Amino acid sequence: MKRALLSVSLFALCFFAGQVLLSFGRADDAKAKKDSQKKSKDDDKSKDQKPESIKRSQTTVYAEVNGKISKVDDTILCLNGVLGRRATLEDIIIAEDVKVRMPAEREFDSKGKPKPFKPDPNDPDRKYGGVKGSRNDLREGQQVLVRLGKYKKSLVATIIVVLPEEKK
Repeated sequence: MKRALLSVSLFALCFFAGQVLLSFGRADDAKAKKDSQKKSKDDDKSKDQKPESIKRSQTTVYAEVNGKISKVDDTILCLNGVLGRRATLEDIIIAEDVKVRMPAEREFDSKGKPKPFKPDPNDPDRKYGGVKGSRNDLREGQQVLVRLGKYKKSLVATIIVVLPEEKK
């Protein structure tokens, strides 16, 4: 008898607790719907604006990838063929103070033999190879090595090294 009474009271307690939890869940769903409607309106506004300028110091080191530039803009970079696969990385933000390195032009001696490249000893970024470049030097179809950082769930290009074109 005691066991039956205990099991019925436990069942009733679980039933009422479930009803209370369901009412809280419905209230949260209503709030989520309102928030999603507000976010969709804000997203429409943010699509028209350029992404905020981000500096290299604001990012955390994420990865280093190799790929071919498929689209380049003043603030956005898209890569194809990442890591030798058909994968793509789109909407990579280019940092405001990005370091761009271009391949050095070959110099020849009087006999027509190529001289070895000697980096400028005053260049602080000579360890990345090549010569200093700018965002304007980036073109579609160039093979690049990009050091990525992460800032608020978005990828940021902090260093871009343009690789020399392979001769066929």
